[in-house]
Amino acid sequence: MSALLAKQQTDEILEPTTLGGTARVLALAREGATLTGLVRALAATERPRAVLVDPPPPVAWLDAIRTSGSEVWLVLWREPDDELTAWLVAHGDRARVLVGLIPGSERLSGMLDVLARLKQQGVRTQASVEALLPGVTDARAALDGTLAVLSGLEVGRVSMGYLPLDSRTEGWLQGKLGDEAVTVLAQYRDGPRVRLPGRGPVQLLPRERRQRGYASLLTLAASHGLAFAVSPLTNPDFDRPRERSETSSARPRLTDAYLAIVRAP
Repeated sequence: MSALLAKQQTDEILEPTTLGGTARVLALAREGATLTGLVRALAATERPRAVLVDPPPPVAWLDAIRTSGSEVWLVLWREPDDELTAWLVAHGDRARVLVGLIPGSERLSGMLDVLARLKQQGVRTQASVEALLPGVTDARAALDGTLAVLSGLEVGRVSMGYLPLDSRTEGWLQGKLGDEAVTVLAQYRDGPRVRLPGRGPVQLLPRERRQRGYASLLTLAASHGLAFAVSPLTNPDFDRPRERSETSSARPRLTDAYLAIVRAP
């Protein structure tokens, strides 16, 4: 019974993800969690390669993850305070930071500055352009400036992801776009409903629509000298690890979708 209870508590605090490919990466579920519960959960489970934390918890929680032997994978949506910045600089060998960049947001410029500063301080960073709106902010006009800055910072690679829909983001979208939101929301019809770590249930754009969008974004990123990756935060069906026995049943790769588009008459 005690082992079953420990597993249940671990599952409530540390959620499985597909972020690490074949490596095991868990996500910290902050709701209702405590530092003591996190320490117990880490001790009760097979050590993961990393624990994803979004948003950042107090640094004592990060220390608990680090001392357990796992890496900290941290997502930043706003400027970190001095304590968190100092922790990242001090423990850069055991931490990675994904800086979230939302086109058209008031925080965009500031987060680009955060990315530049952390990179200069030796923190392992990755840029991810998130909350893309199909047909609105996934176009060259909306992204050229951001990609040019990233190219100048020599980040090398950028990941991108479309906005996942839940009641909160749907309300935000309607407030941002007004009547135009109807057209955007219609594109989500028939999209898969999934559970994202730390987010709960959401609806994604249909997979085929995302593939087409990412193929175009790959080309756009390449025009700025940047490698492209599908965002690991919002595309669990793209990042799912494959068993070696999977061959003909595997879904088409993004590269195949891209080549099909550019070769079409």
